[in-house]
Amino acid sequence: MADSGQQHLPTAANFILSGTSPGAKALVIATDITRFMVAESGDALSEDWSFAEPSGGARAVAMIVSDTPHVFQIDVGASGYYGYEVMDTCRPLPDSEAGNADLSLLSYLDCCENSFREYQRRVGDVDFVSSFGYLAFHTPFGGMIKGAHRNLMRKVAKARPAAIEVTLMTQPFTAEQAVNWHLVDACADSSDNLLRRHLLRLRYLPKTGTARYKHYLRELDDLLLPSRDKAVAANREVFSDQENLRKIERYVNTGQFPWEGE
Repeated sequence: MADSGQQHLPTAANFILSGTSPGAKALVIATDITRFMVAESGDALSEDWSFAEPSGGARAVAMIVSDTPHVFQIDVGASGYYGYEVMDTCRPLPDSEAGNADLSLLSYLDCCENSFREYQRRVGDVDFVSSFGYLAFHTPFGGMIKGAHRNLMRKVAKARPAAIEVTLMTQPFTAEQAVNWHLVDACADSSDNLLRRHLLRLRYLPKTGTARYKHYLRELDDLLLPSRDKAVAANREVFSDQENLRKIERYVNTGQFPWEGE
C-alpha cells in the first residue's frame, strides 16, 4: 500500500543512522493497486475492465536510502505525525465498496493540519509559507490536495483568500490586482513619489510609539545590543560628513530629500 512507504522510509533512515551496518543501504518499495471488477460482457481473453473507484490508479516507487544521499537529504528529527482510526472506506469484496466520502475528506484535512502543527511543535520556528521549498501530498485526486493546501494556508498561515489563490496559480498578475487583493498596501506609476508620501507619514508618529517599537525590536533580536557601539560609530561618521549635513539642511529648507539630485 502507498501508506506503507511513508511508514518505512523513516524506519530505513533510522537504520542507516544507527550505524549498525556501516555503509549499508536500505531499499524501500511502496506499491498500490487499482481495485477493479470484470464487467459481465467480458471474457477470459479480453476482459472489459471497469474501475470500482474513480480515484484509483496503480503505481509503485522504489527508494534507496543511504548515508550518501543524491536526490534529497532527510532533515533528521524534523518530523510531525498525526493520525487516528476512522471508518471512511470499507471494501468487503473487490467489486463492492461502501463508506463516507465526506468523512474521508475531512479526516484528510484534519490530519494534514495537525501533522504540520506537530512538526511545528517539535522543530520550533517554522513558517508554513517560507520554511519549505516544496510540498508533497498523498494525492487521491487533485481537488483534495488543493483543499488541503487552502485549509493550511487559511488556518496555519492566516492568509487572505486572494493570497491563497495566488499560491495555487502560475499566471502573472498586475500591481493593481495585488492592491485589490490586499497583497500590497499601495502602487503608483512613480515609485519615488509613492516612497516620499509614505516617508512623510513618519513625521506623525509619536515619540512614545517609536520608543516602543525600538524596545520591541531589541527584545526580538538580542544581536542588536552587541552591535550598538558599531551602529553609533557608523552614525557619527555619517552625520559628520559635511556633504550629508548640507543635503539634510537643504531638505529642512526646501523639502527635497537628500538622495534626490540637485
